[in-house]
Amino acid sequence: ALEEHVLRTFVAVDIQLRNTGQKLIETRALEQPPSPVVIELLRKEAVQLDFLRSIYAYDAAGHGHTTSLGAEISHLRASDFEYLRKVLEDSTERLVIGRVIGGAVTRRPNIPLARGVVGQDGRLAGIVGTAIEPSYFEGFYKGLDLDPGESLALLRRDGAVLVRFPELPGGPADVSESPFFREIVATGTAGATE
Repeated sequence: ALEEHVLRTFVAVDIQLRNTGQKLIETRALEQPPSPVVIELLRKEAVQLDFLRSIYAYDAAGHGHTTSLGAEISHLRASDFEYLRKVLEDSTERLVIGRVIGGAVTRRPNIPLARGVVGQDGRLAGIVGTAIEPSYFEGFYKGLDLDPGESLALLRRDGAVLVRFPELPGGPADVSESPFFREIVATGTAGATE
């Protein structure tokens, strides 16, 4: 159930970002300065999934373009964020999941997700992304009725902790050096690592 919930969540986000990117290409929005029309387009896309707070866009050069909240992000550079740098460097349309960070606009912890937007010419035309607050997953985890002392964690492939329930104050944000991760998870001998 846990795996299915996570899979469905990330697939839904990926589809939403792909659709949003396509609309940005069709309207040539990333080639123009931010406008109320673009903000409204992003706002309509963000409300398609009730657990998304906003959708943001960067232009082909990796400069912050705009968000569905209308926030000024032109000072942001994709190269300043590990997960967005991956999109720029690889010109990837694949969904990229970042480490938990404080939102650039909301300042609340979130799991950032992004994908490249590819134009008609096959080149990277920009980046579209969003974020999921970890509490979205915690709500589902609460219903699993864990025994005292048990916890669940959602990890990135590299061992970065995305969500832990119950939260362990001061717990590590990265478990890549733990024996559990190195001997079991990283070797693929237990659980799903995709």
